[in-house]
Amino acid sequence: MLQRVATSADQFRERLIDDMPDPWEGFREELAARIEKIVVSHKPDHGVGGRLHNDTAYGVVETSEKTGLSQVVHRVPLSKISEYEGLDAIRDETLRSFLQNATNGLTGKEFLAALATAGETMSPLVRKARIQEALSVIPITRQSGEIYKAFKGDSNYCYDIFLNKNGKWDGEIVSRFDANKKEYDPNSKVSRAGNPLLMRLRIDDFVAIQDNGKRRVMRVVKMSKGKITLADHNESGPLKVRAADKEDYFDYLTRSPSSLQQLQARQVHVNSIGLVNDPGPPK
Repeated sequence: MLQRVATSADQFRERLIDDMPDPWEGFREELAARIEKIVVSHKPDHGVGGRLHNDTAYGVVETSEKTGLSQVVHRVPLSKISEYEGLDAIRDETLRSFLQNATNGLTGKEFLAALATAGETMSPLVRKARIQEALSVIPITRQSGEIYKAFKGDSNYCYDIFLNKNGKWDGEIVSRFDANKKEYDPNSKVSRAGNPLLMRLRIDDFVAIQDNGKRRVMRVVKMSKGKITLADHNESGPLKVRAADKEDYFDYLTRSPSSLQQLQARQVHVNSIGLVNDPGPPK
């Protein structure tokens, strides 16, 4: 039946309902007003399950206690080094200098071809290089406490927001790796340091903020250290692509915990039929 309807519709060259009148006066305005009040629900996933880290194993050279970053090394194919500046990260000084001399002044396909050729002319031939970079990684230790490899965390579980000693909102990221440790309680009302929580935000949770005196309901779409990225509850599609499109009106709202305090942010809950449980702006 659906196929017959579709076939029949395709045979008509004229739109039969283009000039159909509104069912009552003011229909479009009333419909727009009602749609404006709809809050779209998104089902959050508060489980700690998920990918803990990416597949690449890194060797740890050293770790900075000040920055929390580690100098790590791993092997990458020369074909993955797409520009001349990327050669600076090659740890072996002799190999780095040879490849830089062979590709100096080249870009694009010419650079890639010269790089591959240079590797093939070496003895023994070189198709991979050890790259050194600074990353925040998860160390894997032996029983002695010695770090023998590390992995880059693949995702974050939540962002805990609490008051610091100065009465300002602060917070910390909890990685999915840490959330799967035995001592971690995903239902705890305090942070890992013992601070009473204002909010524990996970992906697809809802936050309401005050925007020019009006409530604006937003969804958590990304989080990283010092940043919580939000999108309006009714925005859909590939948001990353839309945000990069200069002709698209959409853009993310990215704020730190202290900035959310200024926006009178609070966590709200939206059920499956769009009813909002909002405690109201914090006092």
